[in-house]
Amino acid sequence: MGEKRRRTNKRRWDEMPPEVLVEIFLRLPMDHMFYFTYGVCKSWCSAVLDVLFPSPGLLDLNKVDAYPQHLKKEYMRLLKILLDTRPKAQWHTFISPRTVRLKEHAILYIAQ
Repeated sequence: MGEKRRRTNKRRWDEMPPEVLVEIFLRLPMDHMFYFTYGVCKSWCSAVLDVLFPSPGLLDLNKVDAYPQHLKKEYMRLLKILLDTRPKAQWHTFISPRTVRLKEHAILYIAQ
């Protein structure tokens, strides 16, 4: 007769409350969010987007100016994910980055 398995009340990582994930991700190095964390599951990706774009209604891209060059492209990729997955009607204010020049098709994509 096999050993009985114990029932545990363990939670899965992808079931963590979004607020907890955001607090954890705020403490990670930025490149970890861009390269490792966002791809784990949908809830983790959503929490990463909440860290990178925290203000509902305000799409402020000034942060990208402070990132090293290798992270700017990743930031813009996650911006596209944000725009594809969140309701566009919630964005009423857009602040363009100062040093990163957005291509025309990127501006049109954001405007849509």
